[in-house]
Amino acid sequence: MIGRVDLRRIVSTRRLRQARYNRLARLVGLRPTDRIVDIGCGPGVRTIAAYNETNPIMGVDLLPPEQVKLTQPNVQYVQGDATHLSVLGDDAFDVAFSIGLLEHIRPQDQLVAAIREMQRVAPRYIALVPHRYAFIEPHFQMPLFSVWPDRLKSAAIRHFRLGSQSRRPDGAWQRINWLSGADWLKLFDDPTARAYGHWYGPLLQYTIIVGGRGLTDSKR
Repeated sequence: MIGRVDLRRIVSTRRLRQARYNRLARLVGLRPTDRIVDIGCGPGVRTIAAYNETNPIMGVDLLPPEQVKLTQPNVQYVQGDATHLSVLGDDAFDVAFSIGLLEHIRPQDQLVAAIREMQRVAPRYIALVPHRYAFIEPHFQMPLFSVWPDRLKSAAIRHFRLGSQSRRPDGAWQRINWLSGADWLKLFDDPTARAYGHWYGPLLQYTIIVGGRGLTDSKR
């Protein structure tokens, strides 16, 4: 297997991530006093806390606490499953964020469960997922990888270490939910939800899903 090339280790994305966070905060109408839950926050390097030192933030992930590095005074962490957030009450937060999580949750009934939990724990929510036809697919970092035939995807993954993804010991590779904005909106099943495209640099595009009670139709 040829060694992995991960563009994120070569090119700094700090400014792009800051601009993306600023847009997410604007779309969801984030206020300085809003309590945020960051579902699927990861170990801390890419959490929204890196761009927000004001709002109270609760990070949630499957990782054990000792693997999560969230040291800001406005941030706490709780271990939990996005598909069953029994550790969090109804409307326990003002805004729910989910960045780069939902595309990984399969099968579809589990994905829908995660979306419903997101909608349950906060009246306003915003999710970021890869655009179905992004020219550079963000996980495998190959041009239009989402539309390659499965046999070609499997062959490429078998011989190369692509982006941040690798094959499991059983030879399988992680499938991604490459859905259109319309398909995501069907899963959210919320008349307030809207889908927006977001260009992350010149070749990489994401889809933003935002919805919930109390959103204003502000300039996007």
